[in-house]
Amino acid sequence: MLLEANARQVLWGSDWPHTQRDPGKTAHEVSTYRELGADTLLDGIHAWLPTAQLLQEVLVDNPQRLYRF
Repeated sequence: MLLEANARQVLWGSDWPHTQRDPGKTAHEVSTYRELGADTLLDGIHAWLPTAQLLQEVLVDNPQRLYRF
């Protein structure tokens, strides 16, 4: 829905490799490392950004415009 509303305002972000908190851990405690391969991340990116235009916009154009580089 966010992409449909305004893809020009979306950035890609990830909390990898700390993608989940162990049960009982607080927000400031380090959880166990979760093995997650690059191929899994790429599969997720392509599922969320299924077209070349969206990939370009979210991964290149939007951050470039925001951070002015």
